[in-house]
Amino acid sequence: MRKVNMFKLLLLSAITLTTFSNSFAQLRNNSPYSRFGIGDIYNNESGISRMMGGISYGLQSPFIINSKNPASVAAMDSGSFLFDAGYSGNLTRTSSALSKSNSNYFNLDYIKVAFPVTNWWRASLGLSPYSNVGYNVLTHDYVDSIGNIEYSYLGDGGLNRFSWINAFKIGKNLSLGINSSYIFGNINYKRVSYLPDNINAYSFRITNSTHAKGLYFDLGLQYTDTFGVSKKYSYTFGTVFSNNQSISGSSRILAETYLDASTGYQYVKDTIQNINSGEGKINLPMYFGAGFVFNKLNKWSLGADFTYKNWQNYSAFNSNDSFRNSLNLNLGASYKINETYLRLGIRYFDSYLALNGNKINNLGISFGSSIPLRQNSLTFSYLNVGVEIGQMGTTANGLLRQDYIKLFLGLTIKNNWFSKLKYQ
Repeated sequence: MRKVNMFKLLLLSAITLTTFSNSFAQLRNNSPYSRFGIGDIYNNESGISRMMGGISYGLQSPFIINSKNPASVAAMDSGSFLFDAGYSGNLTRTSSALSKSNSNYFNLDYIKVAFPVTNWWRASLGLSPYSNVGYNVLTHDYVDSIGNIEYSYLGDGGLNRFSWINAFKIGKNLSLGINSSYIFGNINYKRVSYLPDNINAYSFRITNSTHAKGLYFDLGLQYTDTFGVSKKYSYTFGTVFSNNQSISGSSRILAETYLDASTGYQYVKDTIQNINSGEGKINLPMYFGAGFVFNKLNKWSLGADFTYKNWQNYSAFNSNDSFRNSLNLNLGASYKINETYLRLGIRYFDSYLALNGNKINNLGISFGSSIPLRQNSLTFSYLNVGVEIGQMGTTANGLLRQDYIKLFLGLTIKNNWFSKLKYQ
């Protein structure tokens, strides 16, 4: 028999997500290319997807909360509760034609829960980044009668996404999913100039702050079936779509002079500007994606995805960054040995950035494993451990190249909360 108290379930899920929400305000990044648009766009991939090169559109399993295709949530068992959380790190070397620098950061990546509503309806709640901004670029100049001047360009913040997925089984083989998201967050762009040879000179800082919020919707479809002798093989085709959408934003410009004290405190002398630039719209691009996964049941899987985004229609506060349309290609595979899954993938991102006549593209190879922790009649849990090695950008024409190693650690728990043993 099964007994479900939906109010308690929703309350527990909301408390779980709220508990971790402050962690996303601390997200860090280190990419000079996040200066453009609303920052580096987060791919919204599960840990399993990330280890398989990012394939998602045809990926489905009772053990996966695959937010990238909301239709996949319909594959979870009718009597289960799913919990999935991920933690990631990034070790980066940034190179120019003249110098190199190293950086690293670690973040709570996402947290998601999923549960059944009816026999044909599943739901999921999740919290994850939508975009990340983080950079610190230092340049030098010399001016007669003034001396050396240093200019620092800094950015921090990003947008977050709270997702509510509803997925529906339509017949035996088809599922439909709707991801209703609330996007919110703050982004700060700063430019600082100061005289390094004169500790008594005032520095100048101008900060452009953007606050954004609004609703955003994704649609997904999946079709799956079995074939072959004894139905040992299966395939799943998936597709996703999101139309051009706008979220609300507001902008403020603050310019001030200040003095750095030896204690680390900053004494503000004058506020030169404090302008509320008013409300506006951030127009997010239309995108379309499709993919497939072929499986030999309980043994191996192989899949591929592509995604097209119309970034030429992006604008923020009536300003266009002259982006170009982008294309993502993803390939991935997994192989099961006993109860452990080995995973491998490759991704290529033909990005929306083209600077100084050069495309800022990204190529990465990923691998990892899903290791069982606890298996019994009520609880199944996996530890997901993965690595991605890749490169973004180029050192040509005064640009920057980033060589990176991304580390991922995730935990997936499937609990049969809604099943009870019945004795005759």
